[in-house]
Amino acid sequence: LKVLDGEGFAKPNPRPMFPNPPGLLRIEPHSEGLRERIWWGSGSNATAVWAAKLGMNLQSSTLKDDETGEPLHVQQRKQIEAYREAYKAAGHTREPRVSVSR
Repeated sequence: LKVLDGEGFAKPNPRPMFPNPPGLLRIEPHSEGLRERIWWGSGSNATAVWAAKLGMNLQSSTLKDDETGEPLHVQQRKQIEAYREAYKAAGHTREPRVSVSR
């Protein structure tokens, strides 16, 4: 995900057909703010926490694993709570985004 921020990461071809810019190359075309628009469809609480730590947005749906035997809406609520807690603990400054589909 770090490469989406726009910093160079790839070494240019040493024998290019056209001149390369100096330094490392970034992903092109660059899209400002792309990293903040990445959504992760989480099937478990653990992957929701993982997505939160990385600063991704969360998609929860009926594809969520049955981890507790509780009704789906209760499990989704707990998944979202775990996501929001992990997002805050990771120190992200923007408001986390959550999408729920059923």
